[in-house]
Amino acid sequence: VQMKRHVFVAAITAGLAFVCMGRPAAKPEDPMVPKWSSYHDVNSGVIAELPRNIFAIEAGSPSIGKGRQYATADGRALVVLSACRTRGLKKTGSYLSRMGVPKNAKLSYSRVTHRFFAISGRFADRTFYNRCNFSALSRDVRCVHLEYPSAEKKGVG
Repeated sequence: VQMKRHVFVAAITAGLAFVCMGRPAAKPEDPMVPKWSSYHDVNSGVIAELPRNIFAIEAGSPSIGKGRQYATADGRALVVLSACRTRGLKKTGSYLSRMGVPKNAKLSYSRVTHRFFAISGRFADRTFYNRCNFSALSRDVRCVHLEYPSAEKKGVG
């Protein structure tokens, strides 16, 4: 269970790093220097580390499942932390095709295993990253969705 937590935390950390990229070097008092804190939803089991000073606005509940959405103060970036039942979908790929890809998205990365899927790409003028982990102990799937303006993705292929 601890290893799964670390994988999820690593996934969200990697994805959230894109939001801060392309900015000039920050001073420690700079409000864009990430100040990480833990998010833990005891009902859904979702655990993640978030830069709460960057994703400072609670943006309500996700459209699918249980969890929370957080946005930047200017609304340019969004992170969604959620969990839901797999509802009989036994294959990761089945869940991905039904729930994971934004409409009209062009994928630049896709990895699907029996335990998780991770995808990233673009839709409209937005870049997104989705990762969902499937629990071996329950029928839950825990996900992180990150999106931000594609213009902010700098220095990465």
